[in-house]
Amino acid sequence: MRAVLVSLIAGLASPALLRELPDPQWIVLAALFGLALAMLASRTRRLPWLAVILGCTWHFSWAYQQQRARLGEPLESVPIILTGEITGLPVQRERGQSFEFVIRTADQLEIGAKLRLSHFQNLKLRSGEIWQLKVKLKRPHGFSNPGVPNRELLFFREGIIASGYLLEWSGNKKLGVNPLSLSALRAALKQEINSHATDREGAGLLTALTIGDSSEINRDLKMLIGRLGLNHLFVISGMHIGLIAWLVFRMSGWLGRLGLNLSGLPVQSCAALASILASVAYAALAGWGLSTQRASVMIIVALAPFLLRRQVSLVIRFLCGVAVILFLDPLAVTDRGFWLSFSAVAVLLFVANNYSTRNVGRDAPIQALMTYWRPQWLIFLGLLLPLTILIQSVSALSPLINLVAIPVVGTFLTPVALLSSVMLALSPQLGAFMVGLSSEWLAVLIDVLWSIDRLVGEFQAIRVSVLSPIAGLCLAFFSAIKLLPSQVKLTRFALLLLAPLALGIRQAASDPLLRVDIFDVGQGLAVLVRTKEHTLIYDTGPSYGEDYDAGLAVVLPAMAALGVESLDKIVISHFDDDHSGGLGSVMAAFPEAELDAGGGRGELHSPCLAGETWVWDSVEFSYMSGESGLDERRPWPAAATGSGGRNDGSCVLLIKAADRAVLLPGDISQHVERALAMQWQSGLKSNLLIASHHGSKGSSSYPFLKMVSAEFVVFSNGYKNGFNHPHPQVESRARSLGMRPLATSETGMQSYRFVENEPEMFPLLSRCTSRYYWSWSGNRDLCR
Repeated sequence: MRAVLVSLIAGLASPALLRELPDPQWIVLAALFGLALAMLASRTRRLPWLAVILGCTWHFSWAYQQQRARLGEPLESVPIILTGEITGLPVQRERGQSFEFVIRTADQLEIGAKLRLSHFQNLKLRSGEIWQLKVKLKRPHGFSNPGVPNRELLFFREGIIASGYLLEWSGNKKLGVNPLSLSALRAALKQEINSHATDREGAGLLTALTIGDSSEINRDLKMLIGRLGLNHLFVISGMHIGLIAWLVFRMSGWLGRLGLNLSGLPVQSCAALASILASVAYAALAGWGLSTQRASVMIIVALAPFLLRRQVSLVIRFLCGVAVILFLDPLAVTDRGFWLSFSAVAVLLFVANNYSTRNVGRDAPIQALMTYWRPQWLIFLGLLLPLTILIQSVSALSPLINLVAIPVVGTFLTPVALLSSVMLALSPQLGAFMVGLSSEWLAVLIDVLWSIDRLVGEFQAIRVSVLSPIAGLCLAFFSAIKLLPSQVKLTRFALLLLAPLALGIRQAASDPLLRVDIFDVGQGLAVLVRTKEHTLIYDTGPSYGEDYDAGLAVVLPAMAALGVESLDKIVISHFDDDHSGGLGSVMAAFPEAELDAGGGRGELHSPCLAGETWVWDSVEFSYMSGESGLDERRPWPAAATGSGGRNDGSCVLLIKAADRAVLLPGDISQHVERALAMQWQSGLKSNLLIASHHGSKGSSSYPFLKMVSAEFVVFSNGYKNGFNHPHPQVESRARSLGMRPLATSETGMQSYRFVENEPEMFPLLSRCTSRYYWSWSGNRDLCR
């Protein structure tokens, strides 16, 4: 049975590695050939072969269905009239809302498919309402950077076929309300919580614990929770649902033994049924997302033997749970939460057979405490290597903090929060009192977390860059040895295996003179520049809302994935939002970094003065133009007196590494470009150019491009942006001068390595190196 389940899991998971889906006819032929081989195999080997074929066939059929439902390229940016229901919880933005929409009627779109829409109109859309709308759609497209969640993958898994926005139209109207909408219930509960909570931050955590909505948690608090390793506590996950299921199971069993069993089932069967119902209800209240579905399935599989009154081993139940989850979501294996949660369960299953708690009694409080502490410590050890590989950061104090936080949040605050929600319906006055009290308790918890953060400071996190194979192997053996029972004497030598980490051994790699990574941040700019010992960020991308920006969403996760642990300087070309929106998040993470900026003076930064030069590791950095205009050592040409405003005050940075150069001109207009060309002439020649103003028609003039004469010109732009960047004339002009234009919206993050004595420079394009069958398909020719 174990071999069959493992084979089924392998079959379900393996197609996730494919870069392209093969033609269906080849899948049918391969399945028939596999069946023929299985029939020729012995009886014991036949079932595993058949399980592999079944798993692969199911994954391919699911993937073809998801791909077929996606929006086609001919329908992009075409006005479409449709009707449907607003599901989920609409998120209020500064100038509108974003929401999920399930199609009921539409031409050329699949009924029941989901859309992710936004609007900037004077409309108030609510969950459960049915609307007729006129929209413009585009294919699923997200940012492509290392360490950043893949939006295209998430859309594919959730069945979201397109994103878009509402058009101004007199026919946009509400048609009715779905009286059975679960989303409407969740929205009403959120409104009640916000109206009765006495603390704003506490209310944000309360809605996160009850209905799984973390949109009310501000950015600083999210970063604090992440630093302390407590993300799993304040986003409804398997732990919350598992704890609620465990509490209901124990309570039902206790009531059954008191004779209060009304179902007629045995006590354990009744407790299992109540626990399953409670977990499914909680998952539904949390929005029935992928992680809550996974937790509910695992609870159902784990408790099914109690309902069936059959003995099933823990390992078989574990494998059955994995198989069922992959049947429901074949791409769950691409989710790091999948691996972390099942790694934790696997560790607990492993140690359950090696540790006994029979010696713990009421007169042994120390032993009881150690019994409670052991699972936290063992899970930390078991997840040490996966966390290091997947997140590059492990909270060193996580086991200690979780020792207190899990019972406080999981077994006390979460049940109280859910009880408060129930009481709002049964007794509004009592429910309002409990909501206010819960928000106050959560506010106290937040204060405690901030105190812990100030106390432990920078010592709380172990940050690990890309591990060398030797260090990774030692870390794996350390975790494995420490998971063994204490009777195994080998465990006392396990600490020696941490020596490679303590010595800072990293992945061996060639160390180029200069590395330039242009992040994919949408309609904006963020560039990471690294020499051998120093790091600089040029611009930090746009903001995406009040508490969300490119610094938090893209720049910091990508820097962590690239192994960047320090930042020496931040250069903000000018203070337009698309260039400086993420500055606050980056400065909060690296407060020691120097800040230079153009396009406006301020007390918090130094102006990037034209003519200023510095050298890092034999790489020369120079401001060609900035807050004071062009280099003051040369005359200011009349051509520079344009009307570019703040854009023309952008810091123009030239970086020279040996015989190669990179030019970053910010958003300067053609007036300043021509002035620079007249002033510096061949001194502007570079191998890599970041196009001025994202390739707008008013920039990238012919004289400027001719003087720069770059091999590659990069347009940092958003997909299907409303500014028509890059302009076709600019692209055509660059090609005519022998440059290769590359847009981040098509390539994802672009990485350039400047290595001495190498004759050519080849960019690494994120969408090509990390392309899979669910990825946006507009760049297929680019990657060949």
